[in-house]
Amino acid sequence: MQPSLATSASAALLLGVESANRERVSAILSDAQRLVGENPGQALELLNQAFALLRGREQAAPEPTIARGGLTPWQCRKVEAHIGEKLGSNIGVEELAKLVRLSMSHFSRAFKISFEVTPYAYIIRKRVELAQTLMLETEKSLSEIALDCGLSDQAHLSNLFRRSVGTSPNSWRRRSRQERSYVRPVAERASQAAYV
Repeated sequence: MQPSLATSASAALLLGVESANRERVSAILSDAQRLVGENPGQALELLNQAFALLRGREQAAPEPTIARGGLTPWQCRKVEAHIGEKLGSNIGVEELAKLVRLSMSHFSRAFKISFEVTPYAYIIRKRVELAQTLMLETEKSLSEIALDCGLSDQAHLSNLFRRSVGTSPNSWRRRSRQERSYVRPVAERASQAAYV
């Protein structure tokens, strides 16, 4: 089995580190690698602690801590998968809480700790991302896309989209398609030139 990139990088960084700190830095890097997909903010904090130790500032770096009170990894995966499957329909906090066997208030608090946003904000972000994908990959009207994303109508999509992205869905679609149509021919010419 081949060692991961993070393991190789850890080994290279630890060569010049005194043995007392070597185990601690290695443990911090392992925790950071594990948290990258679940909680990027906390993973970055752990990486900063590891770099501080590597630079010899051990006193400035507190013991690595895992966020307490958040959802467990299995709960995060289950909630993310459920939201992904149900984006086209109504998704309530009560439904998500029951899915992971927590009360609504405990789930809401734990979700915010784990994802750094409320469940509602997370669902909106996922719906806007789905709308962006549909706008680029299909010729559907914005009202059809709004319904496919679980929103009530085009106006609802436009309001949420403008708040999240900063522009209207139609102008974003136009600009993104223009950028893609420009990038594709350049990439195609480059790949054709490589074969000449």
